[in-house]
Amino acid sequence: MTKKRTIVLPKKKLPRDLLPDKCLP
Repeated sequence: MTKKRTIVLPKKKLPRDLLPDKCLP
């Protein structure tokens, strides 16, 4: 569950600094 949320939330809620390289475009 944590892995799925970390990939879906960061795109809209978390800021760029917290976004992992995989979520960044």
